[in-house]
Amino acid sequence: MKVIEGLHVYGDELRVPNPSECHRWQDGEWVLDDALVVAARERCLSKLCEAIDRAGNSVLESVVGSPLRLAEYEVAATEARAFKSAGYPTDSVPRSVSAWSIEGRNPEQAANEIIEKAQRGEMTIHALREIRLVSKSKVRQAMADGREDEAKLHVKQAIEDMSRV
Repeated sequence: MKVIEGLHVYGDELRVPNPSECHRWQDGEWVLDDALVVAARERCLSKLCEAIDRAGNSVLESVVGSPLRLAEYEVAATEARAFKSAGYPTDSVPRSVSAWSIEGRNPEQAANEIIEKAQRGEMTIHALREIRLVSKSKVRQAMADGREDEAKLHVKQAIEDMSRV
């Protein structure tokens, strides 16, 4: 392909540049292709939803750390809740509660702190999930209605909302 004064050479033809990724060459001119429009819209929708997911994952990771750390916290919370439900029996303190019974904490205090921290983490997870799912729904609706600029604003708002969680 050669460029000659704004025209492109394709084989033995001179063509004006393709106006968009949604056009195809037909009968000597660029025509809008509905299938290409749909494909471009789907790619855009996917990218916008991925941006929301990446932002949510980033905030979640900053709050709870790695997935392995989250699993550790879940085990500790489960053990602490069971310990509390059993009435804080001193003869069977769970290992995760015992590990947190440091710096002057007794097992009951340790269990309660673990439970409180777990509840804060769960509230954060729920808030992020709600923002993420509602925002992606708004993005899908805006894109379905052909309002890409509005969809991008929903992504921006979602990222701002998640950063405040």
